[in-house]
Amino acid sequence: MGALLDANGAPSAVLIGMSLGGFLSLAFAQRLPDRVTGLVLVDTGPGFRSEKAREGWNAWARQRADELEERGLDALPAGREQRQAGHVHGAVGLAHAARGILVQEDAAVFESLAEVAAPTLIVVGAEDRQFLPAAEVMERRIPGARRVTLAGAGHAANMDAPAEFNAAVSDFLERGRPASAQH
Repeated sequence: MGALLDANGAPSAVLIGMSLGGFLSLAFAQRLPDRVTGLVLVDTGPGFRSEKAREGWNAWARQRADELEERGLDALPAGREQRQAGHVHGAVGLAHAARGILVQEDAAVFESLAEVAAPTLIVVGAEDRQFLPAAEVMERRIPGARRVTLAGAGHAANMDAPAEFNAAVSDFLERGRPASAQH
């Protein structure tokens, strides 16, 4: 992310990350907070504080990687997010990403939430059962963060409720602070 900012002559940016991209945005903000002027975290989580929970997640990520290598893109769950993703590097690229990025080594990102200084908007789909608790945790732990829960939306809240998603993000960007309304 830093190299991308550098290539565009941008000293800092508002990062908008969905799912794994949200976790990576938090990790970037932890390492280089001066380069982050805002965060929009969509259907994501901060990782796991508990080693047992983290190991469960990591076992799942490694299993997904194995399934992608064995079955190809057919191993992905059906859904709009997967149909529209494109997956330029195919199943092998996703398997490498699962092992190299999705697997978490420690609780550093989770433990750094209280240090996030950038204005933060958390967007989660009301039907995204896996990430609703994570959204609540981030809202409580990130100073000044606000959460918007989009009714009828799942893990791809930006695709499931695009008008509501765009309104929440536009409000956040225009006001320079998180939106507070629940949609």
